[in-house]
Amino acid sequence: AEYMGEVLENFLNMSDILLDLIPESVRAVFGVLVAKVFELLDWVSSDLRIAVAIFVALALVLLEVWRRLRTTDLAPITSSVADLPTVLEYITDVEGNWEYYIALIQRSKILTFYPDGKSLDLAPNGILVFGGDVVDKGTGDIRIVSLLNDLKKRYPQRVIFIQGNRDTNKLRFASELGSDRINKPISVYWDPKHKPFHTFCEEQKLNPESEVSMLKWMLACTMGSATTFETRKMELLELNRTFVTDEDVLRSFKDSVDPQGKNPWMLEFIRNGQIAAVVGNALFIHGGIGPNQLGRVPGTNKQYSNVHEWVKVVNEWAVQQVKAFLSAPKFQLDEKGQEVRAYDGILDYGLPNGCNNATVVYQHWLDNGNCKDLDRSVAEWLLSSGIKFVFSGHQPHGECPSVIRSPEGVTVVMCDTSYSDMKADKSSNPANNRGKAVSVVRIDDGEVEVEGILADGTKHTYNLALPHPPDSLVGRKLNEGWWVKTIIDDGKQDKVLITRGAGFALPTKRITVQEALDSLDPRYRV
Repeated sequence: AEYMGEVLENFLNMSDILLDLIPESVRAVFGVLVAKVFELLDWVSSDLRIAVAIFVALALVLLEVWRRLRTTDLAPITSSVADLPTVLEYITDVEGNWEYYIALIQRSKILTFYPDGKSLDLAPNGILVFGGDVVDKGTGDIRIVSLLNDLKKRYPQRVIFIQGNRDTNKLRFASELGSDRINKPISVYWDPKHKPFHTFCEEQKLNPESEVSMLKWMLACTMGSATTFETRKMELLELNRTFVTDEDVLRSFKDSVDPQGKNPWMLEFIRNGQIAAVVGNALFIHGGIGPNQLGRVPGTNKQYSNVHEWVKVVNEWAVQQVKAFLSAPKFQLDEKGQEVRAYDGILDYGLPNGCNNATVVYQHWLDNGNCKDLDRSVAEWLLSSGIKFVFSGHQPHGECPSVIRSPEGVTVVMCDTSYSDMKADKSSNPANNRGKAVSVVRIDDGEVEVEGILADGTKHTYNLALPHPPDSLVGRKLNEGWWVKTIIDDGKQDKVLITRGAGFALPTKRITVQEALDSLDPRYRV
C-alpha cells in the first residue's frame, strides 16, 4: 500500500491531471478526502489496501486518457497545426497595459477570470502562447505577470512564455542597483546616442548619489521606459491603497528579480520563458529571423539546419544563462579586472545586433517601417523543417497585426500593436498608445484567425485558411509597396485595409476587394 501510494503521488505530480480537470478549491477538498481515505485504510487488511490503491491508480490512468482525448499536451510538440484539436491563442507585447489585457481576455475563447477576479482559468482545450514584452508601458505590470505566472504554474504544459527584450533586461536591476552602485552607471554600448547619467540628473534635478535617480535613468535612458517609474507607482497605489514613496517603487523593481526575495514575480516569468517554441507547423519567437540569424546559437559557431534542433539548443542556452544569474546575480571581476556578469549573454541577446547579430529577439520583418518580402533562404530554412507559420511581436506596426504571405509558402504574422493610437487618452496611463484597438490572434481547429476592432471602433476579421477573397488577400503585396492588412465591414460591403509604412509613419487606405485584386503584385497573385 505504501509503495502504491508513492506511485500515485509521483503519477499525480507528473501528469497534473487534477490541475487540468478541477478548480483549485475543489482540489483542496479532494486532497483532504484522499488523506482521510488512506487513514481509514490502516484499519483494513493489507490485501484490501493494495486492491484499493490499484483501483485508484487505474481510475487516474483512465482520467488521464480521457483528458488527453480532450486536449493536446505540448511537451514535446510534434503534431501539425492542421491536426490540432485545440484552440491556441497568441498574445504578445502587452507591455503592462492593464486595460488592453482585460480587453483581450474579454474576447478570448480560452481565458476567463474566476469569480473572485484574482486568477485566470484556461479552457481544457486551450493553449496560450505569450510572445514576450509583458511589462513597461502601463499600470498592470505586477498584476499581469502574476496572473500569467499563476496560469503557468497550474497549466505548465499548455502555457508557453517567449522571452522579450523588455523581459530579460529586468535582470539588470540585480547588479546595477544597490548602495555599492550609486553613481556608477554602466556603459550603454548599444546606444551611442543615449543620455548620460549625470546629464539626465541635471535636467531632471535629481541627486546623482541616489539609487532612485539611477533607476529612473536606467528606465528612461537605457530601457525605453520613460513613464515606467510613474506607472509602477500608480499600480502600487492601486494595489495597496496607501501612500507610496519613491523608495517603495525602487524596492518593487529590485524585489521583482531578487533570487532570495519572497516574491520575485518578474524573475519567475523569465525563468519560465524560452527563446522560441514550435507548435505543430508554427514557430513562435519574439522578434524576427533574417539570413544572419538562421540556426545560430550564441557561444557556438555551429549553424543548425533543422529548426526543431535549433529551438532545442537555443532554449537550453537561455536556461543556462538564467541559471548563471541565479548563481551570481552581481557583477564580478574577470582576469583583466573588468566588471562582467555570468549572464551577460542573455542581456546582450535582447539588444540591437545582440550576440554578434544572432538574436531573434531584437529583429523584425520590416524595411524602413514597411513589410518586406521574406528572404528566400529564411523561407527555405523554415519549410525544410515543416514550418509554415511564424508568429512574432516586438516591432509595433499599426492598429492590427500585419501579415506577410511569402510566395514560397511561409506566412509571417506580426502581432505587436502597441502603437495603435498615439492620440489615445492618457489620463489613467501616461504610456497608453493603444486606445480602443484590440485584436485576438488564434489558431482554432488548425485555422489561423484574427479578429478585433481598430482604433476608431471598426470591426475587422479574417481567416488565413480561406482560399478565396477577401480573406485570401490578407498578407499579400500590392503595387507601389502597399500590403493588405485586414478585412473590414463598413455595413455595405467588405473593404480591404491596406498600408504602406515609411519610417514611423504608417498610412492606411480602405479599398474594395476588386481594387485589391486588380493591383496585386504579380508574385502575390491569389
